[in-house]
Amino acid sequence: MNHRLFGGLVFTLILVSVTLLAWELSIPEGSSTHRLLGEVQAGITLFFLVELALRWIAAPGSGAFFREYWIDILAVLPLLRVFRLGRAFRLMRLLRLLRLPNLMDQHLRVLGFLFQRRSAEYLLYFFLVGFAVVAGTLALATFEYRSGEGTSLERPFWSALFSLFAGEYITELPRTLGGKVAALMIMFSGLGFFAVITGTISAIMIEKLKEGTVLKGKRLSELEDHLVVCGWNSGVETMLKEFQNTRDFREKDVVVICNREELPGREALRRSDLVHHLRDDFTRSEVLKKANVDKARAAVIVSDLGDGRTRQDADARTVLAALTIEKINPRVRTCAELSNAMNEDHLRMGKVDQVILTRDLAGHMLAQAAMHTGAVSVIKDLLHSSVGSRLESLPVEGDLVGLRFEEALGRVLGERGLLPVAVERPPEPGGQPKQGTNPEMRLNPRGLELRAGDTLVCVSGEKDGPG
Repeated sequence: MNHRLFGGLVFTLILVSVTLLAWELSIPEGSSTHRLLGEVQAGITLFFLVELALRWIAAPGSGAFFREYWIDILAVLPLLRVFRLGRAFRLMRLLRLLRLPNLMDQHLRVLGFLFQRRSAEYLLYFFLVGFAVVAGTLALATFEYRSGEGTSLERPFWSALFSLFAGEYITELPRTLGGKVAALMIMFSGLGFFAVITGTISAIMIEKLKEGTVLKGKRLSELEDHLVVCGWNSGVETMLKEFQNTRDFREKDVVVICNREELPGREALRRSDLVHHLRDDFTRSEVLKKANVDKARAAVIVSDLGDGRTRQDADARTVLAALTIEKINPRVRTCAELSNAMNEDHLRMGKVDQVILTRDLAGHMLAQAAMHTGAVSVIKDLLHSSVGSRLESLPVEGDLVGLRFEEALGRVLGERGLLPVAVERPPEPGGQPKQGTNPEMRLNPRGLELRAGDTLVCVSGEKDGPG
């Protein structure tokens, strides 16, 4: 009974039943055609009754069955003689229309492309409007405009349609009780429809305001020299704060690509307007191009364990995204986070600049904490840019060229208040660090002669607040 063909049959019979009901109301009672339509309707309703009986047998329990199919049960009541109390009960067949959206979702997968983002909501709104117009038309034809010779559906149709959009009954007060109930149903449907439309438009406008596309007017395609963050975990919020607490990055735009509704902690940032949220899959090349990664300054891929992924799956997505970014823009500085060191070789071969092994890093810090008092506090202080000291880069140029490291140490500390701790040297003299080979990092290289193109990694002095 859950087969696609059977669902299509039920879908067709519902439409046929509603069409025959409209035809039945428009012809005189007692005529041969009227009797024939009644017999056909009884046969269709009998089919629905057998269908419900079989679903009841197959259901895990009576409570679950009645909760799922109570509307369908009401729709087949006119078949039973005890419920043949008047023409109004024939309109209960219209309740089967409420089953159509579920059938379309389950069995008409060919229309699945329409049900993306807000398209499903729009289709549901139009369906509810159509249901209100059809039900109102047939109800008014039954109670208000019924005559012995049958009734044309044109007048009740336009009355129902205009009343729906006007929010009030546009003709004289209905004479019958059934007509009054039908008019109230049409007016409430109109009020509800416009309330939903207003709420949807308001939600869209709020989303656009949050994205900054209305007030700021900057689109992703206009970004340059920005930062791209792929994925989300608990460390990304700290990363965004670090970016905005660092002098060289505080005014940089950041595009976060992740499949989340909202970015936690975004509103608490100093410049939340510089953080752009792109809700999509960061492993797809078209999404990375949409984030303008080919003009980005740096790209960070974090280990995203969302949607129930394992660490192995998250690492695989990290490798795929990093290699795709390197293919799109070999000049961008790429940093990737991994949980397992087995995947590091793939990133190294892909010429990724920095690979962070979170588990290994945590293990090293725990070992240092056990062996050396205060070692972890020093590391945390250097990594936290909002208070305490921080790491800064100083290009080797001018009178620093040709000095030995220890000579440059005393000069830079005395003149600038910076303590050099390492030298970053490109693969070739004067070359750029990003040429397929990572720069060489030498920590406290006593006796090393500095040359143009080198970079001193220094520790800044203490500070009390954001710099």
